Amino acid sequence: GDEFISRARIILDGKTVEESDYDGTYFFKDIESGKHNVRVDLNSLPIQYLPLIKLSNTIEVTEGTVYVFHVPVKKRLPADQSTTNETR
Repeated sequence: GDEFISRARIILDGKTVEESDYDGTYFFKDIESGKHNVRVDLNSLPIQYLPLIKLSNTIEVTEGTVYVFHVPVKKRLPADQSTTNETR
């Protein structure tokens, strides 16, 4: 199933910052219609997670709608579980 990350920082248009809550949800209010840049602050993600999308994305918001933007992540394998080739 999906894992949710709290306290991940999402930046709108390079200036407005929101942190996700306990279930990975964040909200920006009173956004004007049009194109906007949404960026994930990589430094706010736990080190064991890697985003599966670009860190910076352009979205288009229209009046009277709710825009849903998901940031899927993948858990890194611990160093001792990574695949290695050994020669003997």
